[in-house]
Amino acid sequence: MAIIAVYFGFIGVAANLESEEIMSDNAVCDFSEIPEQSTSECPCSPEIDWLDNEWRGIKINLPETVQSSGGENGFLNSDTTRVPVYLLLQFTFDRLAKYDLEREGITLIFIDQKTGKSFVNNLFETNSSIPTEADEIPEEEMKVRVIRLYYNINALEYIELPDNEATYDVYATFEEFKSNVMTVEMK
Repeated sequence: MAIIAVYFGFIGVAANLESEEIMSDNAVCDFSEIPEQSTSECPCSPEIDWLDNEWRGIKINLPETVQSSGGENGFLNSDTTRVPVYLLLQFTFDRLAKYDLEREGITLIFIDQKTGKSFVNNLFETNSSIPTEADEIPEEEMKVRVIRLYYNINALEYIELPDNEATYDVYATFEEFKSNVMTVEMK
């Protein structure tokens, strides 16, 4: 998916959406239905006003509890245990265009509440790339064009967490921007 494909120039379409259609309330999210490596908005995506073109930053959403499927592969390293994280970024095109893949700039952080130990990695995928069309956009326009991006990931594909029960504070960063902090308990 090219960055240009999510260009926020079609605000008229977005304006017709009802706010109830864009939910991030964990009570209505079915985190077990995470679309793997999706870049689409879904009911569990972080919430933002569709008409807010002024806000810049990153937001996350994730379940309050993750139940391990356990098994012979361990508590969290099982092929079936997933820690879904939903991310939302909104920036101008010039900020994102400096990356070959805008996910290069996203860092995901899990901090164990008991030990204080941090588990950190960025979301760059070495086997993935998207074309950017930054060369085709005038520089003045790149500074004002707003882009909103969604990512739905399984955090265990990026961060190796200890194979035991724990509670983590979780947040993401993009350059100098820090997301909201959420807590997830691994059971």
